[in-house]
Amino acid sequence: MIGTVAHGPIRYRCNASYFDSLTTDAQAYWLGFIAADGCIIGNAVIVRLAMKDAHHLEQLRVAMDCDRPISTHSYRYAFASFEARAPQLVAALSHYGIVPRKSLTLKFPMLPEALTGAFVRGYFDGDGTIGWYKNTVNPSYKGVRRRYIVIRPVARFVGSEDFIASLREHASHQEITGSVAREKRHSGRIYSFIVDTRHSLKRLKTWMYDGATVCLERKARLFEPLDRARPCRWCHMTFEPGTSVGEFCSKACYQRHMRHSFSWQTERHCALCKSAYIPTRSQQEVCSLRCRRRLSYLRYHV
Repeated sequence: MIGTVAHGPIRYRCNASYFDSLTTDAQAYWLGFIAADGCIIGNAVIVRLAMKDAHHLEQLRVAMDCDRPISTHSYRYAFASFEARAPQLVAALSHYGIVPRKSLTLKFPMLPEALTGAFVRGYFDGDGTIGWYKNTVNPSYKGVRRRYIVIRPVARFVGSEDFIASLREHASHQEITGSVAREKRHSGRIYSFIVDTRHSLKRLKTWMYDGATVCLERKARLFEPLDRARPCRWCHMTFEPGTSVGEFCSKACYQRHMRHSFSWQTERHCALCKSAYIPTRSQQEVCSLRCRRRLSYLRYHV
Protein backbone atom coordinates (compact mmCIF):
# COMPACT_ATOMS: atom_id res chain seq x y z
CA MET A 1 0.00 0.00 0.00
CA ILE A 2 1.43 3.36 -1.03
CA GLY A 3 0.14 6.15 1.18
CA THR A 4 0.50 9.90 1.06
CA VAL A 5 2.31 11.12 4.17
CA ALA A 6 2.42 14.77 5.23
CA HIS A 7 5.76 16.43 6.00
CA GLY A 8 4.80 19.98 7.01
CA PRO A 9 3.60 22.01 4.02
CA ILE A 10 4.91 19.37 1.57
CA ARG A 11 3.32 15.93 1.19
CA TYR A 12 5.63 13.01 0.40
CA ARG A 13 4.73 9.44 -0.51
CA CYS A 14 6.08 6.27 1.16
CA ASN A 15 5.06 2.67 1.74
CA ALA A 16 3.55 3.01 5.22
CA SER A 17 2.81 -0.73 5.40
CA TYR A 18 6.39 -1.83 4.65
CA PHE A 19 6.89 -3.47 8.08
CA ASP A 20 3.33 -4.78 8.56
CA SER A 21 4.49 -8.31 7.67
CA LEU A 22 8.08 -9.50 7.32
CA THR A 23 8.52 -11.95 4.45
CA THR A 24 11.76 -10.94 2.70
CA ASP A 25 15.45 -10.70 3.57
CA ALA A 26 15.47 -6.95 2.87
CA GLN A 27 12.57 -6.24 5.25
CA ALA A 28 14.25 -8.12 8.11
CA TYR A 29 17.54 -6.35 7.37
CA TRP A 30 16.04 -2.84 7.46
CA LEU A 31 14.13 -3.72 10.64
CA GLY A 32 17.42 -4.61 12.32
CA PHE A 33 19.11 -1.53 10.93
CA ILE A 34 16.37 0.79 12.27
CA ALA A 35 16.45 -1.08 15.61
CA ALA A 36 20.13 -0.19 15.90
CA ASP A 37 20.48 3.27 14.32
CA GLY A 38 16.93 4.58 14.02
CA CYS A 39 14.81 6.60 16.42
CA ILE A 40 11.10 7.31 16.81
CA ILE A 41 10.03 10.91 17.41
CA GLY A 42 6.26 11.37 17.38
CA ASN A 43 5.00 9.89 14.12
CA ALA A 44 8.41 10.09 12.45
CA VAL A 45 11.02 7.39 11.84
CA ILE A 46 14.47 9.01 11.59
CA VAL A 47 17.76 7.35 10.67
CA ARG A 48 21.00 9.33 10.69
CA LEU A 49 24.40 8.19 9.42
CA ALA A 50 27.78 9.74 8.74
CA MET A 51 28.24 11.21 5.28
CA LYS A 52 30.43 8.30 4.17
CA ASP A 53 27.37 6.01 4.50
CA ALA A 54 24.82 8.40 2.96
CA HIS A 55 24.43 6.07 -0.03
CA HIS A 56 23.10 3.40 2.37
CA LEU A 57 20.22 5.67 3.40
CA GLU A 58 19.42 6.04 -0.30
CA GLN A 59 18.93 2.25 -0.43
CA LEU A 60 16.54 2.48 2.54
CA ARG A 61 14.60 5.28 0.83
CA VAL A 62 14.22 3.21 -2.34
CA ALA A 63 13.22 0.07 -0.39
CA MET A 64 10.44 1.96 1.40
CA ASP A 65 9.37 3.62 -1.87
CA CYS A 66 9.70 7.07 -0.28
CA ASP A 67 10.12 10.16 -2.46
CA ARG A 68 11.40 12.38 0.36
CA PRO A 69 15.07 13.19 -0.48
CA ILE A 70 17.96 12.40 1.87
CA SER A 71 18.91 15.57 3.75
CA THR A 72 22.41 16.53 4.91
CA HIS A 73 23.32 18.42 8.07
CA SER A 74 26.44 19.70 9.77
CA TYR A 75 26.42 19.83 13.57
CA ARG A 76 29.79 18.97 15.14
CA TYR A 77 30.18 16.63 12.17
CA ALA A 78 28.51 16.16 8.78
CA PHE A 79 25.76 13.54 8.60
CA ALA A 80 22.91 12.44 6.36
CA SER A 81 19.34 11.91 7.54
CA PHE A 82 16.37 9.87 6.32
CA GLU A 83 12.91 10.67 7.67
CA ALA A 84 9.49 9.14 7.09
CA ARG A 85 6.33 10.27 8.90
CA ALA A 86 3.44 7.80 9.10
CA PRO A 87 1.43 6.63 12.13
CA GLN A 88 0.96 3.22 10.51
CA LEU A 89 4.72 2.83 10.07
CA VAL A 90 5.43 3.78 13.69
CA ALA A 91 2.72 1.39 14.93
CA ALA A 92 4.20 -1.49 12.92
CA LEU A 93 7.69 -0.86 14.33
CA SER A 94 6.33 -0.71 17.89
CA HIS A 95 5.23 -4.37 17.55
CA TYR A 96 8.94 -5.25 17.28
CA GLY A 97 9.98 -3.14 20.28
CA ILE A 98 11.20 -0.12 18.29
CA VAL A 99 9.69 2.70 20.33
CA PRO A 100 10.91 6.11 21.56
CA ARG A 101 13.92 5.88 23.91
CA LYS A 102 14.50 2.22 23.00
CA SER A 103 18.22 2.03 23.81
CA LEU A 104 17.69 0.51 27.27
CA THR A 105 14.43 -1.36 26.60
CA LEU A 106 14.87 -2.97 23.16
CA LYS A 107 14.30 -6.73 23.05
CA PHE A 108 15.09 -9.26 20.35
CA PRO A 109 11.91 -9.57 18.22
CA MET A 110 10.12 -12.82 17.43
CA LEU A 111 11.06 -13.58 13.82
CA PRO A 112 11.08 -16.65 11.58
CA GLU A 113 14.36 -18.53 11.87
CA ALA A 114 15.09 -17.91 8.19
CA LEU A 115 15.03 -14.12 8.72
CA THR A 116 16.98 -13.98 11.98
CA GLY A 117 20.34 -13.77 10.22
CA ALA A 118 19.16 -10.85 8.08
CA PHE A 119 17.92 -9.00 11.18
CA VAL A 120 21.27 -9.56 12.94
CA ARG A 121 23.09 -8.35 9.82
CA GLY A 122 21.05 -5.12 9.86
CA TYR A 123 21.67 -4.63 13.56
CA PHE A 124 25.39 -5.28 13.07
CA ASP A 125 25.58 -2.67 10.30
CA GLY A 126 23.98 -0.19 12.67
CA ASP A 127 25.43 -0.93 16.12
CA GLY A 128 28.09 -3.58 15.51
CA THR A 129 31.74 -3.52 14.59
CA ILE A 130 34.63 -5.83 13.82
CA GLY A 131 38.25 -4.89 14.36
CA TRP A 132 41.64 -6.54 13.96
CA TYR A 133 43.79 -6.10 17.05
CA LYS A 134 47.41 -6.92 17.82
CA ASN A 135 47.95 -9.11 20.87
CA THR A 136 51.28 -9.85 22.49
CA VAL A 137 51.75 -13.56 23.22
CA ASN A 138 54.40 -14.77 25.66
CA PRO A 139 54.77 -18.55 25.14
CA SER A 140 57.07 -20.54 27.40
CA TYR A 141 59.46 -23.28 26.30
CA LYS A 142 61.70 -25.04 28.84
CA GLY A 143 61.17 -22.24 31.34
CA VAL A 144 62.15 -19.48 28.89
CA ARG A 145 59.58 -17.04 27.52
CA ARG A 146 59.43 -15.57 24.04
CA ARG A 147 57.24 -12.74 22.77
CA TYR A 148 55.58 -12.38 19.37
CA ILE A 149 52.56 -10.56 17.95
CA VAL A 150 49.31 -12.26 16.91
CA ILE A 151 46.60 -10.36 15.01
CA ARG A 152 43.21 -11.28 16.50
CA PRO A 153 39.80 -10.34 15.02
CA VAL A 154 37.02 -9.25 17.41
CA ALA A 155 33.35 -8.62 16.53
CA ARG A 156 31.14 -6.69 18.94
CA PHE A 157 27.39 -6.02 19.23
CA VAL A 158 26.10 -3.35 21.62
CA GLY A 159 22.60 -3.13 23.10
CA SER A 160 20.36 -3.51 26.11
CA GLU A 161 20.80 -6.38 28.56
CA ASP A 162 17.73 -8.29 27.32
CA PHE A 163 18.64 -7.83 23.67
CA ILE A 164 22.23 -8.98 24.12
CA ALA A 165 21.15 -12.01 26.16
CA SER A 166 18.68 -13.05 23.45
CA LEU A 167 21.25 -12.42 20.72
CA ARG A 168 23.73 -14.67 22.50
CA GLU A 169 21.11 -17.40 22.76
CA HIS A 170 20.25 -17.19 19.03
CA ALA A 171 23.96 -17.21 18.19
CA SER A 172 24.49 -20.36 20.28
CA HIS A 173 21.96 -22.14 18.05
CA GLN A 174 24.36 -21.42 15.17
CA GLU A 175 27.32 -22.76 17.22
CA ILE A 176 28.66 -19.22 17.70
CA THR A 177 30.29 -18.68 21.08
CA GLY A 178 31.05 -15.33 22.68
CA SER A 179 31.16 -13.40 25.93
CA VAL A 180 28.97 -10.65 27.36
CA ALA A 181 30.51 -7.55 28.94
CA ARG A 182 28.98 -4.52 30.61
CA GLU A 183 29.75 -1.15 29.05
CA LYS A 184 30.54 1.93 31.13
CA ARG A 185 28.09 4.22 29.37
CA HIS A 186 24.49 4.72 30.54
CA SER A 187 25.50 3.82 34.11
CA GLY A 188 26.40 0.30 33.07
CA ARG A 189 22.99 -0.52 31.59
CA ILE A 190 24.43 -1.11 28.09
CA TYR A 191 25.98 -4.49 27.32
CA SER A 192 28.07 -5.90 24.50
CA PHE A 193 28.26 -9.36 22.92
CA ILE A 194 31.86 -10.12 21.91
CA VAL A 195 32.89 -12.81 19.41
CA ASP A 196 36.68 -13.21 19.31
CA THR A 197 37.44 -16.71 17.95
CA ARG A 198 38.02 -17.33 14.27
CA HIS A 199 35.73 -20.38 14.16
CA SER A 200 32.81 -18.43 15.62
CA LEU A 201 33.51 -15.41 13.43
CA LYS A 202 33.38 -17.54 10.30
CA ARG A 203 30.06 -19.02 11.44
CA LEU A 204 28.82 -15.50 12.23
CA LYS A 205 29.74 -14.39 8.73
CA THR A 206 27.90 -17.36 7.22
CA TRP A 207 24.84 -16.72 9.41
CA MET A 208 24.60 -13.06 8.48
CA TYR A 209 25.71 -12.94 4.85
CA ASP A 210 24.54 -16.19 3.24
CA GLY A 211 21.77 -15.19 0.82
CA ALA A 212 22.09 -11.49 1.71
CA THR A 213 20.32 -9.10 -0.66
CA VAL A 214 21.41 -5.88 1.05
CA CYS A 215 24.24 -4.98 3.43
CA LEU A 216 26.69 -2.21 4.26
CA GLU A 217 29.63 -3.05 2.01
CA ARG A 218 32.13 -1.22 4.23
CA LYS A 219 31.48 -3.61 7.14
CA ALA A 220 31.11 -6.71 4.98
CA ARG A 221 34.66 -6.19 3.68
CA LEU A 222 36.00 -6.41 7.25
CA PHE A 223 35.21 -10.15 7.26
CA GLU A 224 37.20 -10.88 4.10
CA PRO A 225 40.58 -11.56 5.81
CA LEU A 226 38.97 -14.53 7.61
CA ASP A 227 38.92 -16.47 4.32
CA ARG A 228 42.40 -15.56 3.14
CA ALA A 229 44.94 -18.38 3.13
CA ARG A 230 48.45 -17.43 4.28
CA PRO A 231 51.83 -19.20 4.56
CA CYS A 232 52.91 -20.93 7.76
CA ARG A 233 55.87 -19.29 9.48
CA TRP A 234 57.62 -22.67 9.81
CA CYS A 235 56.70 -24.93 6.87
CA HIS A 236 55.53 -22.12 4.51
CA MET A 237 52.46 -24.09 3.41
CA THR A 238 49.23 -22.08 3.08
CA PHE A 239 46.50 -22.67 5.64
CA GLU A 240 43.09 -21.35 6.63
CA PRO A 241 43.35 -18.75 9.43
CA GLY A 242 40.53 -20.44 11.36
CA THR A 243 42.60 -23.60 11.87
CA SER A 244 45.86 -21.96 12.90
CA VAL A 245 47.95 -21.46 16.02
CA GLY A 246 48.95 -17.83 15.73
CA GLU A 247 51.22 -17.57 12.70
CA PHE A 248 51.62 -21.34 12.31
CA CYS A 249 49.43 -23.84 10.49
CA SER A 250 49.43 -26.36 13.36
CA LYS A 251 50.56 -26.94 16.91
CA ALA A 252 53.34 -29.22 15.62
CA CYS A 253 54.84 -26.43 13.50
CA TYR A 254 54.56 -24.06 16.44
CA GLN A 255 56.46 -26.49 18.71
CA ARG A 256 59.14 -27.06 16.06
CA HIS A 257 59.60 -23.30 15.79
CA MET A 258 59.89 -22.97 19.56
CA ARG A 259 62.47 -25.77 19.78
CA HIS A 260 64.49 -24.12 17.03
CA SER A 261 64.28 -20.70 18.69
CA PHE A 262 65.47 -21.97 22.06
CA SER A 263 67.98 -24.59 20.94
CA TRP A 264 70.85 -22.18 21.46
CA GLN A 265 69.71 -21.57 25.07
CA THR A 266 70.08 -25.18 26.25
CA GLU A 267 72.67 -25.94 28.89
CA ARG A 268 76.25 -26.47 27.64
CA HIS A 269 79.72 -27.10 29.08
CA CYS A 270 82.53 -24.61 28.73
CA ALA A 271 85.20 -25.64 26.18
CA LEU A 272 87.95 -24.62 28.63
CA CYS A 273 86.87 -25.07 32.25
CA LYS A 274 84.10 -27.65 31.51
CA SER A 275 81.65 -25.92 33.84
CA ALA A 276 77.93 -25.95 32.93
CA TYR A 277 76.36 -22.70 31.66
CA ILE A 278 73.46 -21.35 29.56
CA PRO A 279 74.99 -19.36 26.68
CA THR A 280 73.90 -16.07 25.13
CA ARG A 281 74.05 -15.40 21.38
CA SER A 282 77.48 -13.79 21.67
CA GLN A 283 78.78 -16.48 23.99
CA GLN A 284 78.66 -19.93 22.43
CA GLU A 285 81.69 -22.04 23.38
CA VAL A 286 82.86 -20.67 26.73
CA CYS A 287 81.17 -19.66 29.93
CA SER A 288 82.78 -16.21 30.38
CA LEU A 289 84.90 -13.52 28.75
CA ARG A 290 87.89 -14.66 30.82
CA CYS A 291 87.65 -18.20 29.45
CA ARG A 292 87.24 -16.85 25.93
CA ARG A 293 90.46 -14.86 26.20
CA ARG A 294 92.35 -17.83 27.67
CA LEU A 295 91.02 -20.14 24.96
CA SER A 296 92.01 -17.68 22.25
CA TYR A 297 95.51 -17.40 23.70
CA LEU A 298 95.93 -21.18 23.88
CA ARG A 299 94.76 -21.64 20.27
CA TYR A 300 97.06 -19.07 18.69
CA HIS A 301 100.09 -18.95 20.98
CA VAL A 302 100.62 -22.49 22.15
